[in-house]
Amino acid sequence: MAEENTNTEEQNSNTLLGGSDQNSENQTSEGSENENNQGSDQQNEEQNNNDNSNTQEITYEDFTLPDGVVLDQEFSGEFSNLAKEFGLDQEKAQKAIDLIVKKVQSDGTRTQQTIEKAIQDNMTAERTKWIDEMQNDSEYGGPKFEETKTRALRTLRSYMESTGDSKITEFLDNTGVGDSPHLIKLLAFIDKKYGEDSHVAGQPSGEISDSELFYGKNK
Repeated sequence: MAEENTNTEEQNSNTLLGGSDQNSENQTSEGSENENNQGSDQQNEEQNNNDNSNTQEITYEDFTLPDGVVLDQEFSGEFSNLAKEFGLDQEKAQKAIDLIVKKVQSDGTRTQQTIEKAIQDNMTAERTKWIDEMQNDSEYGGPKFEETKTRALRTLRSYMESTGDSKITEFLDNTGVGDSPHLIKLLAFIDKKYGEDSHVAGQPSGEISDSELFYGKNK
């Protein structure tokens, strides 16, 4: 029994000593790992601080823009922050702005041209429809179309002579309103109702022809 107790004590002692050495080694290893992790974290923190410091140090002067171009304040702030994140200096940030403005202007020009063409095409189609409607009107069109047009022109000429408004023909031509059946019939009605005579004797004399007077010089 004494021998067993001695062996047990030796085993326990060896275990304790062995465990003590192992714990010491584990502690040493863990300490080394902790030191490495702390060093790595410190390096990352220093790198982040350096990045933040560099970002904060970058400031931009007002960017050069083409005449008539103004940067939205919100966009300008967002762009500046993004440029700082990428570490762009003033020159590189200006190049980025130039590219953005060029792209926006190019797209804007194409959009404007598309809109203008759509408006012009729509007006041309509308004027063609108006002329067809006027020529086929049961009361003012058909065989009476030329008489209707002459009466309308005579009313228009009377207005111009009375008011001195010579730009009305330009308005009628540029807007296409000179082909409006509603306007033509209104002017013809005024001449027929309140004109000096109840019939059309012929084209009124004057330096400006009827077509130029009512439809503009391009007609």
